[in-house]
Amino acid sequence: MSLITLLANLINIAIIILGFGVLIFFHELGHFIAAKWAGIRAEAFAVGMGPVIASYRKGIGVRPGSTTKAVDQRIRDHLKSRGIQIDLNTSEDQQRAVVYDAMDALGIGETEYSLRWLPIGGFVKMLGQEDANPQATSTLRGSYQNTPIGKRMIVVSAGVIMNLILGVLFFIWAFLVGVPFEAPIVGEAAPGFPAAETMPLNAADLGISEPGLQPGDRIIEIDGDAVSHFRDVAIASAMSRPDRPLEVRAEREIDGQVRTLHFLLTPEMSNGLLTLGILPASSTRLYDDYPEDQLDHVLDITTLSTQGVLPGMQLLSAGGEAVSTFQEFEEKVEASGGEPVQTVWTALDDEGRPQGASVAATLPVKPRLFIEKSEEGFDETLFGLSPLVMVTGLTEGSPNAKVLQEGDLFLRLADIEGPRYSQFIPILQEHKGETIDALILRDDEIVEVTLEVDGDGRLGILRDLALDAPYTAAPIEEFVQDIDRNNSADDEDDEPRIETTPSPVAGMEIYPGARIISIDGIEVNNWREIRDAFKQATIGSPSLQGRGSGGG
Repeated sequence: MSLITLLANLINIAIIILGFGVLIFFHELGHFIAAKWAGIRAEAFAVGMGPVIASYRKGIGVRPGSTTKAVDQRIRDHLKSRGIQIDLNTSEDQQRAVVYDAMDALGIGETEYSLRWLPIGGFVKMLGQEDANPQATSTLRGSYQNTPIGKRMIVVSAGVIMNLILGVLFFIWAFLVGVPFEAPIVGEAAPGFPAAETMPLNAADLGISEPGLQPGDRIIEIDGDAVSHFRDVAIASAMSRPDRPLEVRAEREIDGQVRTLHFLLTPEMSNGLLTLGILPASSTRLYDDYPEDQLDHVLDITTLSTQGVLPGMQLLSAGGEAVSTFQEFEEKVEASGGEPVQTVWTALDDEGRPQGASVAATLPVKPRLFIEKSEEGFDETLFGLSPLVMVTGLTEGSPNAKVLQEGDLFLRLADIEGPRYSQFIPILQEHKGETIDALILRDDEIVEVTLEVDGDGRLGILRDLALDAPYTAAPIEEFVQDIDRNNSADDEDDEPRIETTPSPVAGMEIYPGARIISIDGIEVNNWREIRDAFKQATIGSPSLQGRGSGGG
């Protein structure tokens, strides 16, 4: 675990402890205020628990530690000067009465206010009522037992009431400051779900020929209820009745005018919940609360940082057209055919409004591969072939900073030859806190190294697919598909049913780390050229038709 991660974890733990401490403090404050109002003698009010750091009492002032010794000494001196002795044979209440009279005569306050070492709440000590000492009863004036029962009920309830008031105040504060919610804007309609395959009821009137919701559509109403946030969409579908369609209205810009689309969508079961298959739109802002070293690294490898793009900026346009969601940006990249995309960025003020001059930057585009599922997980592939994993940077405090270099390709990790991206994390999780052997391809030379895996199962590196190197990781022999997506809660068999199909390269004996030289006679030097060669070779191929090359 890196020092930064350790500090972050310690800070998070401290925040949780302080949060509980604040709740307990205000709870006890409620009891204290109510006790003062009811005339109950409150002998102590402490912030925190454990040993006393400092304290204050009227007539004594502020003292390091507790004021108890100073109070006791003054009371003894006062009683001695007046020839008064406390009769130890009398009741505890009678002895207390002598002490309290002396304190009143000396102008010493009844309550010690203290700050203690452990920031985990606080407590109130009332005469005749202590949570830690149920036997601490008293019949004196100002004791808890001598207070009318109605006032005692208020004192007991005051802690909970104070927590409710605190909750209301935090609620008001949160909404005055602002709480971020996802807008009900469609980022993507998942294929195979109602949101992607249902035609609008008024499609003919609006001249719409394609089914489903589109990226950028804003959902405004479900079953007559207004939609303000994307969570309203998820809740409405999850809480709907099975097999009952929902009336969904959405806005879309058509020919320069905002038009309302009317759908009847019947939610389907997925992962135990009813859903319409609508994914929220992602922002086009480079949020500056993203891990700094990773975001800076991404900006560096895309050359955006050298062109003036900084964390916190927002993308305004791509390919000469305005974009408002990440999905729209992806469409522009898809349409680029692999050519660099011209982008425009702007800084934002505290209110999220553009400020200063915009920044134009050219964004290089990497080839998009298929996303396929194997037994290990999801990988980017071309017909079962995946690029090797590459080191793109080292995190601060990396245990392997002297061993690995940017640009290293993993030919072997532990006992896995040509590990795919999906295999990487499971391998490291299996070897937490251990050292493992690895085989690295560095500048066309094979290097054997020993790597340290930290306690969290990490190497302290940034990694990506080596798209500029025409080497393949371990091929995927079988694709895995979940064919029980619509499984309902009534099914007797709760186990997911899957189907496996051989990948196009199954049985071809392509070894992990193999260099791809040519495809169908077309020489290739990187995965963009590999993709384009596959695309050209598979046009019209019955065995591979329908598995096109993806986008740019």
